Amino acid sequence: MMITQIGLSMITPILICVFIGVKLDQWFSTQYWFIILLFLGILSAFRCAYELTKRFYSKDLTREIEEQKYFDNLKKGRNEKGKKR
Repeated sequence: MMITQIGLSMITPILICVFIGVKLDQWFSTQYWFIILLFLGILSAFRCAYELTKRFYSKDLTREIEEQKYFDNLKKGRNEKGKKR
């Protein structure tokens, strides 16, 4: 499900920018709007993918940090018990 969402969020801005670039080139009889907007669409697509994956993995990261703190406290408790003996 996440792969589909990333794929769609990447292809959509690229296709929209390409379409607009082609139409602007036809309207103004130029050849550079397509390239500029294609580049802009690709940048936008990677930004969207980055934001999606960042939100997706932020939940895992917070859980991982909490687990790491728990295990660090366990290690600390074992070390203190070993020193008392």
